[in-house]
Amino acid sequence: MPLPRRLALALLLLVAAGPAMAEDADVGSPAGLVVQAGEAAPLTLTRDRLAALPQITQRVTQRTGRGETTAEWTGPLLWTVLTSAGLVDPDHHGDHPKLMARMTGRDGYAVVVALAELAPDYQGQPILVALRRDGADLAEGALRLVVPGDGRAGRSVRDLARITVSR
Repeated sequence: MPLPRRLALALLLLVAAGPAMAEDADVGSPAGLVVQAGEAAPLTLTRDRLAALPQITQRVTQRTGRGETTAEWTGPLLWTVLTSAGLVDPDHHGDHPKLMARMTGRDGYAVVVALAELAPDYQGQPILVALRRDGADLAEGALRLVVPGDGRAGRSVRDLARITVSR
């Protein structure tokens, strides 16, 4: 009798999760970062392509479950990644407050950032797609979303795999 009850609970959770769970299950390619805008075909950005973008280094202090940590993160700005991939038109200023970017890690952890936070003509937050920490490449070519100013690091996504821009 316990098995059918567990099965029923699992099915209930799957139905309640809806399409978001399906999207998170296919979070990206080991070959790089999958990016997509709306219904357009996804594009995979290789680590080399990300490394070719202008890089910045930021010293960021965050509180985690293991206490406070400070590190120097290096990579392109998220805004630069989105515009260079053609996901956002930097000249369509009126669209920026209406759009959001959903970042998902390989483990399914996902966060949302409003594009107006990133756009230089609005808030211009220096959110990074980090390739390196303290001068060393992240393990096995992983990427990390780093959001300076988020004291709790709740929007820091490790092993970043997918970015989806939508309304």
